[in-house]
Amino acid sequence: MKITFRVRRFFQTKDKTLSYCSIEQDNGRIIMDNICGIELPWKNNKRNISCIPAGEYSAIAVKRYSNGKYALWVQDVPNRSQIMVHTANFVRQLRGCLAPGKEFKDIDNDGIIDVTSSQATMDEIQTHIPLGKEIAYIVVDDFPHFKPLRRIWKFL
Repeated sequence: MKITFRVRRFFQTKDKTLSYCSIEQDNGRIIMDNICGIELPWKNNKRNISCIPAGEYSAIAVKRYSNGKYALWVQDVPNRSQIMVHTANFVRQLRGCLAPGKEFKDIDNDGIIDVTSSQATMDEIQTHIPLGKEIAYIVVDDFPHFKPLRRIWKFL
C-alpha cells in the first residue's frame, strides 16, 4: 500500500509558512490529518533560508544522523539536500525542513507562530510510517483558496 505525506500550505509571511499536513493511503483513506506544519518562508529555494518548492517528491523514514531521532527525509529536491520532516517547535530551528505539531501557537511570545507537541506528533507519524518505509511527499501551495480553521485566525 502506497503512503503519501501531503503538505497543504495555506499562509505565508516573511517569517514562516504554515500548512496542514496529512498521511494518506493510495486508496484515498486518510490515516492522519490533524498535523500542523511550519516551514521557513519561500526565498527562491535558497539553502538554509527557504522552504522547498511545491511539487512531488519521494521520502523515506530514517533516523537523523545528527541526533538519532526519527524523521522523514525528503529526496530529490532540486539544488537541496537533507530536507527533513523532524521534531521542532520554532521556525528558527529549521533550515529548510518542516516541523509538525498538534496546534499553531506563539509558544514563546515572539510574535511568530510555532507548533505545539512536535515530538508527540512525530511519534504518531512514526506509528503510520515505520523506519525504512518509502513514501510519496507532496507539497501544494494553496494560499488563495484554502480557508484556515477559525481557531487559528487570531494568530495570522
